Amino acid sequence: MAIDIITTLKGLDFADAHAQATDTVVERLTVRLIHYQHLLQAKRAAGCPRDHNDLEKLQRFKPKTAGPRNARAGRFLIHPPANYCG
Repeated sequence: MAIDIITTLKGLDFADAHAQATDTVVERLTVRLIHYQHLLQAKRAAGCPRDHNDLEKLQRFKPKTAGPRNARAGRFLIHPPANYCG
């Protein structure tokens, strides 16, 4: 399992993305998962080849309900930076 820990989001307001993220238990560990639509928005804004590839894959597996655990988006965690006061 690969995990990306995100502390900044290009193209997104961190406070908004953090507020809409969801806590989920993965192997007895609670993690905060970014919302599917925010993940797509961040991937578009990043514009790197890997992000473009991820975006294509994520859109192919579009969830029926755009939640963070759907569309194989569960590997993207959102964690506030050390100086975040939200």
